[in-house]
Amino acid sequence: MRSKNTYEQVDLISDRLDAALDRLCAAIDRGVATSDAVWLLHGLEQVEARIAMVRYELTSPFLRPPGPAG
Repeated sequence: MRSKNTYEQVDLISDRLDAALDRLCAAIDRGVATSDAVWLLHGLEQVEARIAMVRYELTSPFLRPPGPAG
């Protein structure tokens, strides 16, 4: 079984990414972001999708390694 620490790390990274996405979207909405920021937003959205997949992999009973034979 994976450690609780792993779940906490994924949650922390996800929270930080969400905050960064919010700030970046606000800058784009205000018109102060460059085209590089738009590309960065696209990349961060891909990272966010990967985090969602990792979170699923951590919690899915179908993807967990088998336990000891009993």
